[in-house]
Amino acid sequence: MSSASPDRPPRSAGAHCVEAGQRRWARKSGFSVIELMTSIVILVIITTSVSINISKVKMREELDASARQIASTLRNLQAQALAARMIKTCRPSGVTIVCELGASPCGASACGMSIVPMAVGMTVVRGASSFQTFADVDVTLEDRRQDASGRETISRTDFATSRAGTAAVTVTGLMADADALAGASIAFERQNGNMRIEACGGSPPLTPACGAGGEPMTLAITLTHARLGKSVVVSMNRLTGKVSID
Repeated sequence: MSSASPDRPPRSAGAHCVEAGQRRWARKSGFSVIELMTSIVILVIITTSVSINISKVKMREELDASARQIASTLRNLQAQALAARMIKTCRPSGVTIVCELGASPCGASACGMSIVPMAVGMTVVRGASSFQTFADVDVTLEDRRQDASGRETISRTDFATSRAGTAAVTVTGLMADADALAGASIAFERQNGNMRIEACGGSPPLTPACGAGGEPMTLAITLTHARLGKSVVVSMNRLTGKVSID
């Protein structure tokens, strides 16, 4: 007597083979522990690599942006000098003080006197993570440099900083022609827009005496990103007035 169900026909040999193959595929379709761990390791490596690359791109952009800040500020200063743009000042105790950012330097005096400075410019110091702009407004100086007291300062611009707030980009080199400097000034004279680098000698008479080589023809400012370990150079030429980033 046959044991097969009257409602189901007996399976063929082919059906048994298909069913066996499906069972074997089901057993093989899962991941072993080793395969799973290998996949995780590969994923971590890829993620870390992408994260590092993104971080490097960000740091490079911070460095390049700092160089562009210097270059664009110099071009803006030259445009201001050519246009003979007025600067807000005050004169407490008979001393001319720039008050472009507010009246706090003026004390009780009002920041209401606008004058055209003899020159406007920028001061850069080696080791600093910022630069300052200034207006040569004090007729007792007329030296195309920023007064040490700060009374001719227009503004200060900081370079990029890290998440911890420490300086990421700093000035690591200043070369005027072939001479290394601790600090340097670049100024643009009103109306003619002539660039002065470490202005000396000639007109006006109150500028310091030039050294043996005279007033520098070129200035190179090197910026370095501390974490990236890369540098970029902002160069300028006094004769042509050209500012470039290398």
